[in-house]
Amino acid sequence: MALAGCDRKQVWMRAERARLSRNSPVAETIAYMLKRWEGFTTFLGDGRILPHQRGRTRAASVLLSAGKAWLFAGSDRGADRAAFVATLINTAKPNGIDPQAWLAAVLAR
Repeated sequence: MALAGCDRKQVWMRAERARLSRNSPVAETIAYMLKRWEGFTTFLGDGRILPHQRGRTRAASVLLSAGKAWLFAGSDRGADRAAFVATLINTAKPNGIDPQAWLAAVLAR
């Protein structure tokens, strides 16, 4: 099983952390990783999961940057609709779907 090697790495990291001073930057980094071990290694068992969050971070920043524009949506309901459409569009991009073509097809139907 591919994850068995992952278990050996965790054991090794625990042993290395034990050898280091608690205040060592390396020990702090190892402790951070060990606390989040499952999250760090989840992508190894499921190929659909990305090993980083750059895509999600980028999508969130697009939504956040649009936040001020949503102040002028006219109402809370209008802002909710704008957020819904922005979410659909930002979900289409990482899935290889052209958001403009998809939205045009949906509106045409």
